[in-house]
Amino acid sequence: MTKKDQIVKMSIIGVIAFFIVAFLTIPSISEIFEYYFCADVEDIHSLELKEDKTVKVWFDCVISVFDIKSMYYMKNFSENYYLLRIGEDKYIYVHIPTADINFWEGVTLYKKPSEASEYNGEKKYALIGKVKKFSGENKEQLLDSVNSNVMQEYAGIIDQGMTNLDIYVDVTNIKRELIFVAIEIGALVVLAWIFFKTFQKYKELKMEEDY
Repeated sequence: MTKKDQIVKMSIIGVIAFFIVAFLTIPSISEIFEYYFCADVEDIHSLELKEDKTVKVWFDCVISVFDIKSMYYMKNFSENYYLLRIGEDKYIYVHIPTADINFWEGVTLYKKPSEASEYNGEKKYALIGKVKKFSGENKEQLLDSVNSNVMQEYAGIIDQGMTNLDIYVDVTNIKRELIFVAIEIGALVVLAWIFFKTFQKYKELKMEEDY
């Protein structure tokens, strides 16, 4: 291979490394940073609940949304969606990264709002995630579905303004983010090694030409 080939190879490696850092590593590290330094939320209408902002939501118990038997829920919601109770009879939607109910191990979980409203537990739990907005269409369909097709106690949550229907919190899987960063750093190390070897070869060819 010629010196020109080595320069081209180093340029390609540099471009690949740039894209990994700019579009993968920096966003991943930013996500991890936000995870550990996010704002606390203890109110369903907190000003911190802005779209794409990472927050720590404090709650005392959980309601299983999947037990609401309506066509809208069955079509648009999965067992990954739940309602967190924040304060007395205030709820916020949350989407967890796994459908396994064991995710809530150690947390009080209910299937009806009436059960949750009677809960007096003092222990507080917290989840960290990114705020996502329900679309206007989703919000409208959600209201119609809850008010028309399910038990009255669920409709009561909506009618009484107990739930923030504008947003939900998509729980961050921090282990996955850390694994991604580790993989990205590993890829950068490999690229750096290839770059170093290529540069050495370039120097050898240059020295040969000089002689």
